[in-house]
Amino acid sequence: MVVHLSFVIPALNEAHYIGAAVDSIHDAMRGWDRQHGYEIIVVDDDSTDSTVAIARQCRAQIVQVRKRNIAAVRNAGGRKAHGKFLIFVDADTKVSQQIIREVTEALIDGATWGTACAVPADKCPFWARVGLKAYNYFYVHLRRCGYGFFFFLRKDVFEQIGGFPEETREGEDMALSKLLARRHGRPTVLRSCIATSARKAQQFGFWYHVKMLWLTVRYGDEAYSRPEIAAYRDGELRVP
Repeated sequence: MVVHLSFVIPALNEAHYIGAAVDSIHDAMRGWDRQHGYEIIVVDDDSTDSTVAIARQCRAQIVQVRKRNIAAVRNAGGRKAHGKFLIFVDADTKVSQQIIREVTEALIDGATWGTACAVPADKCPFWARVGLKAYNYFYVHLRRCGYGFFFFLRKDVFEQIGGFPEETREGEDMALSKLLARRHGRPTVLRSCIATSARKAQQFGFWYHVKMLWLTVRYGDEAYSRPEIAAYRDGELRVP
């Protein structure tokens, strides 16, 4: 069987989410032309919970690494993938049949890379729900960047460009988006939205996101290269 679609899921202690993420892919792929197969690769970054056991039970392939670098984890899965097309999906994200139909049509029709705008998959504060709509427009349409929790591209392009940049203070998805935009133009943005967890909004709260927005407006792209801002974004300054 020829593998056309490779789903790559990075995971570190994602036992709460991983089963639903993998199952959503299997459900979405029902009815897929069986002459053209798919694979699900969970790249486990040395989890200490039951992530691996759940992923195996849900019929996902396991690649085990110890990177503690999300770009390197994504890349490890991308390099193991056999598909012509790569779809990077986070463990707290759920795909749908409509999303898969759109991404498949886009790639077959010649798209090089792309993403989808986000909607909350679970309980989400009102301020975050409203703010997410604005951020979708800013990040995806104005900045022409793809979200790491749902990022698709051709495997040959992934190999040519070297995957997600592993040494960057800005988000690895933003860094890869900039490389792809320079070489291949703006991303293909799907009509449908992708459902992903609002856990960051729940965990970090309103004022964290307000500060990150203010830093981005004040410093522009420099905000992502300043070590103190990167540390705040990544949580080091918020850990007691």
